[in-house]
Amino acid sequence: MAANDINGRTGCGKSPDFRKVIENEEKALAGMLSSKSSFPVIYMKDMLADTMRKYLGIVRTEDHLRKGIEDVDYYLSVAEQIQYDSSVSAYANYSLKGILALAKAILTCAEARKESRGAHYRSDFPQSSDAFLCSTLISCDRNGYRVWQDKEGTYEN
Repeated sequence: MAANDINGRTGCGKSPDFRKVIENEEKALAGMLSSKSSFPVIYMKDMLADTMRKYLGIVRTEDHLRKGIEDVDYYLSVAEQIQYDSSVSAYANYSLKGILALAKAILTCAEARKESRGAHYRSDFPQSSDAFLCSTLISCDRNGYRVWQDKEGTYEN
């Protein structure tokens, strides 16, 4: 729509209504500001860093990756209750759920790749496999994460 406006053409459709999204985000922020949690956001980020170092290290196994996913699932389950930390930037507080979702996506994709390739080394699958000679893709919605291989090269071309 912006490109059309710049080009001098308008009326290409109704602008999206973000009022409900903004209202929900304002409520989430108000909840963080009024939280009585004893754990600030920075503590949760430190825990996440430890989880990623421990379970997504140079040598990986399915058990380690699943444990990492379990840890991140727990962090996601309590993220709404974590205290807003006034000693760090507002973005550092607000970005917690996104960072946790990305960590889960990384762990989930690594768990789905049953092979070793480059820096991705699985001691339980030490050989490379032609079945994984393509990109690993992931999507997320309310039903969870879905991982698949881009065997057709849809996203690589």
